[in-house]
Amino acid sequence: PKKTENLLVAGRCFCFEDKLVEDTRIIGTCLVTGQGAGAAAGLAVKERVKARDLNISKLKQLLKDQGAWLG
Repeated sequence: PKKTENLLVAGRCFCFEDKLVEDTRIIGTCLVTGQGAGAAAGLAVKERVKARDLNISKLKQLLKDQGAWLG
């Protein structure tokens, strides 16, 4: 949201293309979005930045270090 800071969503409450509808119904998809949101929140606190200002490379590396599936 444009006027809301540090709001992260996970699970089935995200935007996607029509052709991906079936993929979003899989529990694993919900799990990885939850892990991503949690990691992003923790990293934002650690780095003292807004979630939208996170260094995406650092977030990806953190998720890789955690063994997250990144596609």
